[in-house]
Amino acid sequence: MFNNISELRRCNRRLLEALAIRKREQAPLIQWIGDVFVANAADLRNAYPAYVSHLERAEKRLQEEIRSNDRMRLFLEDCQEEDPTPLQQLLHLPSKRLAAYPKILESILHETERSSPDCDSLKEAIQLMRRLGTVTLLRTIQLNGGKGGASWHELVSLEIKQSVPKKETQRQAIIFELIQTEADYVRDLELISTLFIRPICTIAPPIINRERTSEFIQAVFYNINELLEYNRKLLDDLHAMQREEHPFVRSISVPMLDAALNWRDAYMEYITHYPIALYNLEEEIANNPAFRQFVEEAKDVPEARKLDIRSFINRPIPRLLKYELILKTMLSDTPPDHDDQAELTQIIDILKDLSLTSEQGAVASKRKVDLWRYSTDLIFGPGDHVQLELGDETRMIVHASQMMLNPRAVTGWGEVFVILFDHYREWYE
Repeated sequence: MFNNISELRRCNRRLLEALAIRKREQAPLIQWIGDVFVANAADLRNAYPAYVSHLERAEKRLQEEIRSNDRMRLFLEDCQEEDPTPLQQLLHLPSKRLAAYPKILESILHETERSSPDCDSLKEAIQLMRRLGTVTLLRTIQLNGGKGGASWHELVSLEIKQSVPKKETQRQAIIFELIQTEADYVRDLELISTLFIRPICTIAPPIINRERTSEFIQAVFYNINELLEYNRKLLDDLHAMQREEHPFVRSISVPMLDAALNWRDAYMEYITHYPIALYNLEEEIANNPAFRQFVEEAKDVPEARKLDIRSFINRPIPRLLKYELILKTMLSDTPPDHDDQAELTQIIDILKDLSLTSEQGAVASKRKVDLWRYSTDLIFGPGDHVQLELGDETRMIVHASQMMLNPRAVTGWGEVFVILFDHYREWYE
């Protein structure tokens, strides 16, 4: 709950010691103070973002503990007899102090003679403290998976935005959007495990027979954890780059190219298998009331945002298309002489090829699923039974569509659904 509060305390103690030294050296009239903050800015930057970005989780954890733990609640009440400040407020002291630094320094600058050598130091210190506040907000957005995060334009001052061409501000906004949506995507991949996979394995009594639980999870969720690992690494790389370079991320080509090359096989396998996964899921929902209820209840979990399990397992497919669209837009706002021109084009080509190849595999799987469905649903009339061998791995559907048929009966033309299998010729001959 308190995260890196000890590190934060050490950083502020060092700042306080530096201020105390300056006071001893220059009292009663302190001539320079901006340089002290400039010298300690890097130290503060290592501690404040980590602490403040963790506050939302810390508060949530504290509330949960107070609700479930009477001894904790009584302990906090006893503490307030000595100090009436609630722990919730104490947790936010560093956040308030961080917001106060630029204001205090601006007040000092306002009262400082323009000829004073401290002016430049104060201006630099103010910029560093403001940047520290922005980086802290950025880290908060990152830690919370992008939820409730501001846009790039909201995080960057008008002065900074006006210092670069409009196309560059548009490009930076797109980079920011890519990172934000990547955080959303990774969070949803993680939810697949917490909302579905883990409960299916542990719920008692089981909603799926334990003897086939592993088989069912493999059939429906396939290699989703492998995708999660690739995308989690991509997100970590993008976040590190964003924290280091904000507000102007020079390029995201290196982590994106690395990801596109490394995850190719994993995504191809997942998308190719998707029709089979959906078939197994639909069959379980249709035939297992307990599982059907579990799926419906999962939608009511706040983190699920009313989304169905089908939406979650489908998530990787539109995400690939989203990458392509975002990168194309980014490319249009990238200067002709920028390194990203060639590299983004290469990444887009890789993604296009992956989408095309995996789509072909998905079509083949869809045909296989259709065969399974026809094998289950076909009903023969008396004396019409034919051994179609639809379970054969080599069996294929050549064509399937609706047709108008006139069976030379008084009823006239009627609509029928016709399926042509690959072994029709063998029977005909």
